[in-house]
Amino acid sequence: SYIKLSDDRYRFLWTCHHILLDGWSSALILGHIFDYCRANLTGTAYSFPASTPFKDYVFWEQDLPKIRQARRWRTLLKESYPQESVFRNHANSDEYTNYDFHCSSFKSDELSDLSRKNQISSSALIFAAWGLILSRLSKSENCVFGLTVSGRNNEFKDSESMIGMFANTVPFPVQVSAQNTLPQLAKAIFKTQEEIQTLETSPAADIHKWCELPSKQVLFDSLLVIGNYPQTQANENDPFIVEPISGQLSSPTPITLSFEITDRLQISVIADKSIPTDWVEVLASCFETILRNAISSEHITCDELGNIVPEPPQHSNEQSEHDDKDAKEAKTVVRIEQELIRDIWADILETTEIGPDDSFFDLGGNSLLSARLIEKLQTVFQRPVPFNILFDAPTVHSMSEYFISTDVDKWPILIPLQKGGDGPPLFLFHERAR
Repeated sequence: SYIKLSDDRYRFLWTCHHILLDGWSSALILGHIFDYCRANLTGTAYSFPASTPFKDYVFWEQDLPKIRQARRWRTLLKESYPQESVFRNHANSDEYTNYDFHCSSFKSDELSDLSRKNQISSSALIFAAWGLILSRLSKSENCVFGLTVSGRNNEFKDSESMIGMFANTVPFPVQVSAQNTLPQLAKAIFKTQEEIQTLETSPAADIHKWCELPSKQVLFDSLLVIGNYPQTQANENDPFIVEPISGQLSSPTPITLSFEITDRLQISVIADKSIPTDWVEVLASCFETILRNAISSEHITCDELGNIVPEPPQHSNEQSEHDDKDAKEAKTVVRIEQELIRDIWADILETTEIGPDDSFFDLGGNSLLSARLIEKLQTVFQRPVPFNILFDAPTVHSMSEYFISTDVDKWPILIPLQKGGDGPPLFLFHERAR
């Protein structure tokens, strides 16, 4: 539908069933529509470009050797099943809730830098973080999540410019070694990515059959989607302005996470309404923390990172055990934060001999080094750090309490120059940065 709202404003409304088009094809069609609008407004002739019919791809895909695909899937998934369902046991509703999260504690460029350093993709780090969370929730080093893939086999000419339903969902196995770091886990995942790219057209039902799984065994109960579509926004010199394009996703699993990498990593979650909201929020927070800590200090092991992942929601008769687990997780968070702070101190002070209760100034810190330290802390933790933190929390142990706390305002901006005395009080102040 093309609806005229005013003399210079129109609403374009387009709906279609997902069985007809995938996200990539929808983006291609929108691109053609924008090209047509440009030509129409400038008086230029335009004809929609010809593309290879989708049926040609279907016939080509049907002729691919299935025996070889079956053998490779059995090899990939041989250690993954049987697998305990993590989310399906908590999902008993046909309705879903949408959530949006922004990873504000690190920039996407930092994620890209870590990827380039380890010669992997940013998506491999994302898969590693979610695989680590699933491993902890399922209490198994082997886990599987679903992955939406383009399904556009590069061996077929012009597949990227074709219109049709190419996208597919396949199982993605992850094996977590407790002593590996997240980048090391991501390197193994990157190899699996390369293998699965050659198997993207395999139907889930066939994979289930090839692996000889019981009928009640689901391939996965969580799904990851990485946004990677052709750009369809308007150009600067266009005679029209396109408002943000929006769409609505549905979920074939109890929980689906869709990632978009802009200046910050953005996460859209679709979860069964029976899954508690606070649990979804905690999992998103754990995901961000795992990536942030891996960016800030690469030597932290998966075992240490995974300790912040909470147990699934439990019944009241298990609450006491749950409280003990919370206390252990809180101690682990403190230890990880202290390790990050100690690494930053070591870089600024150029020494590794730093104890949890050693004063920054006793270790050789001064005002110039303090300024460098605060700048580094604000960059790593992405939150304001008052200068007087070194007076109120001069040790690694006490400073970690500031970064664990969410109550920033409990740290006053005023710095006492002298406490007590008979003379008139003197106050020096400036406007607080926002």
